Amino acid sequence: MARYSGWSGLDLSQLYPDVPIRYAKTDAGRTMIGIISKLDPDKKWTSRDIAEFIGIGGFGPTIVGSPGTAADELIRWMEVTGVDGFNVGHAVKYQDIADFIELVVPELQRRGVMWSEYEGSTLREKLYGPGVVRLRDDHPGHRLARRPTRPHTPKVPEARPAAQGASL
Repeated sequence: MARYSGWSGLDLSQLYPDVPIRYAKTDAGRTMIGIISKLDPDKKWTSRDIAEFIGIGGFGPTIVGSPGTAADELIRWMEVTGVDGFNVGHAVKYQDIADFIELVVPELQRRGVMWSEYEGSTLREKLYGPGVVRLRDDHPGHRLARRPTRPHTPKVPEARPAAQGASL
C-alpha cells in the first residue's frame, strides 16, 4: 500500500478500505492512477481492491506454487501469446530472483523451453550467434560505430633561433 501511495500520490491509509476511490489529480505519477482505472473501467476500485491486486508488490500477474506450477503457467503464456521471455519481479529483494533461478529455471530447462547452454563468449554472441562480436551491418547503431583512424601526428613548430641579446 505504501508503494502504491507513493506512486499515485494518494495516501490510501487515510481512506476507508471499502469506499470506491474517485480519480484525483495529484503531483505524483498519474500513470499509476490511470493503470488501475483502466484495468477494469466498470469497476469501482477501493483501497482494499488495490491492496489485494498489488499485494505481492506490483501490477504484473503473480504465479504462486511449486516450480512445476510456475513452469506450467509460464509455458501456457508462451503458447497462448507467443512471448519468448519474461521480466521476473520480486516481493523479497534478491531472494525471489534467486529462488526463480534455482527452482523454476531448471524446470523450464528440463521441459526444453529455456536454454541451458549458450554458444559464444560475449552477450552479443549469445543473442545473435557465435562470431557476431560487433554490431551487424543492418543494425541502426552500426553507422555510429567508431572506425579505426590513421594515427594523428601533431605538427611541431620548428625551433627558431633566439634573437641576439635575448635571454631566458
